[in-house]
Amino acid sequence: MHVYVTLWKVGEFWDYNEANTEQTGYNTNSQGNENTFKYCANPNASTFYGEITATATIGGLSGWTAGPVYSSMKVSLLCGT
Repeated sequence: MHVYVTLWKVGEFWDYNEANTEQTGYNTNSQGNENTFKYCANPNASTFYGEITATATIGGLSGWTAGPVYSSMKVSLLCGT
């Protein structure tokens, strides 16, 4: 299974892609992600949300795709980028 995670920052006119990661795992029950992050550049308030897409190979056939799925909540942090 491949999991693709994108961290987005909400902008005034469009949203900004802040970080991308791809993880490969072989556990068919779950796949976590602890590696998608962005360091703060200043203490300005920013709002973030995530996007995830997953692809899997099942029975030797690839192309099973889920997503994209977006965060159910947007989070405001004192973290300008």
